[in-house]
Amino acid sequence: MSGKPENVRQYGELVKMTAELIVEQAALMAQVQWNKRHREELLLQLIKGSDLNENQLLSIAERLDLDLAQPRVAAAVQVVPKQGQPLTLEHLQKLVHLLEYPERDNIVGIVSVSMNEIVVLKPVTIIDGEWDKKEEQKRVKKLLSRIKQVGEFSVKIALGDYFPHLSGIARSYETAKATLDANSDTKPSILFYQEHKLSILISVLKKDQWRHDQMLQPLNRLLEQDTKGVLIKTLRVFFEHNCDLAHACESLHIHRNTLRYRLDKIEEITSLNINNLDEKFQLYLALKLI
Repeated sequence: MSGKPENVRQYGELVKMTAELIVEQAALMAQVQWNKRHREELLLQLIKGSDLNENQLLSIAERLDLDLAQPRVAAAVQVVPKQGQPLTLEHLQKLVHLLEYPERDNIVGIVSVSMNEIVVLKPVTIIDGEWDKKEEQKRVKKLLSRIKQVGEFSVKIALGDYFPHLSGIARSYETAKATLDANSDTKPSILFYQEHKLSILISVLKKDQWRHDQMLQPLNRLLEQDTKGVLIKTLRVFFEHNCDLAHACESLHIHRNTLRYRLDKIEEITSLNINNLDEKFQLYLALKLI
């Protein structure tokens, strides 16, 4: 810029202000990126769980203005793009933004781009040693409503159980991830570990082939002979109604004698007595495994 000072002074001031704004914006963006990178690193350290340096994590959290003393549960979030559309990093970044704002002291991070998984460490309210599930249901429903407005993807969210102390966050993540993995083909968008606890705990049997085969042996005999699936459906409904004959009959729209006949047939084929608690439980677990 050249010219007489009195002529160019006001333009010089504008140039100076513009340069200052650019520098300030660059510094702010660098700080935002630093915060984001360290938030994700903090989250990964917490869900990893092993060899935690608590003093170091608390120091990082303090600089990020995060309260790690606050009770938290882990939520595993799976992103599902609209049919026919590929999943992009932009989808995951948009979801991270929705999870971080409005700010609730969430710690959010993209754990795997290839597996389209995001993890959230959510602050929760503890009452008599238990966390308030109803409150989180309300918050998750609000989140799903905001995601629906975006319209580019849907999500499945699994919330783990609460475990005290920083080391408990890794266990919370394990229960959230196991809940998500065990229900990958189910429809509900919101999953709670407590509601699927038994199925998740016995899912390890699927990896232990001989125990898995032994557990399914009686039910496989039933499946071979029950070509129309009537007996399997009857057994499933019977257990869904906590072995209450009246409620099972009502749900199946059959007479009580018909239900008794079918249960007798199931006992005959499987060689398991439904009135024996141990053998009844074997049938129940086998149904959970198929």
